[in-house]
Amino acid sequence: MKATITHIGSQAIDPKEPMLILFDETATPALREYSVVQHFAEPGEITLTPGMTLRFDDQAYQVAAVGRMANQNLNELGHVTLIFGDEGAENIANGVYLTPHVLPELHVESQIYYS
Repeated sequence: MKATITHIGSQAIDPKEPMLILFDETATPALREYSVVQHFAEPGEITLTPGMTLRFDDQAYQVAAVGRMANQNLNELGHVTLIFGDEGAENIANGVYLTPHVLPELHVESQIYYS
């Protein structure tokens, strides 16, 4: 499954906070300010599991852990919180924990590959 980034909010990327909040194009204007908006070229079900790979253009990340609500929210709202760090004691229900622990370089038109 592939998505294209259509918008990056002015508050969406903070190098001090290694996470990205993704939404599909139904995100409200207030959410867009803090989010990366993605457009899915084709409808379909995504199931994220530990060990699979997410790519942002040519930057590959491995899924280390998936919160209990992440897949449902990703499929219903295009919404998930990508965390580039270790899973902590306070596991975020909508979180997907990725390695390496470095934010990807993104721009409008970047591709996200869920595979």
